[in-house]
Amino acid sequence: MKIILVTTGGAVLLAIAYLSLWPVPIDPQSWDAPKSEGYVGVFEPNSALEQIQTLSMGRFHGPEDVTTDGEFLYASTDEAKIIRIDPVTNDIKVIADLGGEPLGIELGNEGELLVANTHLGLMSVTLDGTVTTLTDNINGDPIMFADDVDVAPNGIIYFTDASTRFSPKSVGLDGATLEIMEHGRSGRVLSYNPVSQKTAVVHSSLSFPNGIAVAVDGQSILVAETGEYLIKRIWIDGPRKGESQNLIENLPGFPDNINNGPNGTFFIGIVEPRSGIIDENATKPWKRKLFIRLMKLLPSTGEQPYGLVFQMDIDGNVIQTWHDPEGTFTKTSGALVFGEDQLFFTSPYGPAIGRLNLSAVNSRL
Repeated sequence: MKIILVTTGGAVLLAIAYLSLWPVPIDPQSWDAPKSEGYVGVFEPNSALEQIQTLSMGRFHGPEDVTTDGEFLYASTDEAKIIRIDPVTNDIKVIADLGGEPLGIELGNEGELLVANTHLGLMSVTLDGTVTTLTDNINGDPIMFADDVDVAPNGIIYFTDASTRFSPKSVGLDGATLEIMEHGRSGRVLSYNPVSQKTAVVHSSLSFPNGIAVAVDGQSILVAETGEYLIKRIWIDGPRKGESQNLIENLPGFPDNINNGPNGTFFIGIVEPRSGIIDENATKPWKRKLFIRLMKLLPSTGEQPYGLVFQMDIDGNVIQTWHDPEGTFTKTSGALVFGEDQLFFTSPYGPAIGRLNLSAVNSRL
């Protein structure tokens, strides 16, 4: 009995020591998380996404983002491929194998594909498969987490570097989780000038800046600040250049991609519901350290799956929402308008691209 007690006591002490003292990769900062209001008001639940159809990706999966040239869809995949999909026949063609982890993808002004490829940087891919790394550092400072990309009418490319502290697969844990749990606001928005080939910092001190889209007039960009549950507008030209404004705050989940829609609107995906662990311990950094230690020991159960995409205007007014409370099409990273009557939805963990008729959207504009 004594041996059992000693052994048990030693195990308890080791567990206490591990949970209290074991080094973790984050240095959590205290912050004031807004109280979650849930799915209320303009975000009142509906079942619009439950009727979604799917477009196969063949042997590929994980379409983080998708873009179009008007005829085909082009998607980034979890297998580090860029693929072309015919939305009519569902034929699939591999355009390029990039390596890394390609996330955001956008059609460039010259017909090329612009890809934010995590720690590999900003890439250009021609439709015949020629791959060029445009930039992977700024003055020798590496781009660790290139996330999403868009291009202005004047050709300047804007993209997010979601974290300057953690790469996507840092120390065996997800880099996005580490950045958001730390809340050190190490993320930034960068620009790349194809003429001068210069990379510059546009805005810094952001908590996991994620999706990005240039407004139709080219004077401002919208950025999803995922760690703060908000959409920020940053002026890049005109009389308000350098200013920023929070357009919509206290979202019911973590915003991901932003894509331009009709009439100057934007489509935004909510990839995950709010996390009670993060919100309730925003002012308790030591508890967030404890949670990181537990993450290495316990399987992640995650939050209840919930799909949500919404459309808003340049002033932050929500126009329409698409919900899936049952999580049938979950991890919704964004949406893209195709032609006059289709809306395609993406998910970084899904096996297919979702599709809905667009007529309901146009009737609201």
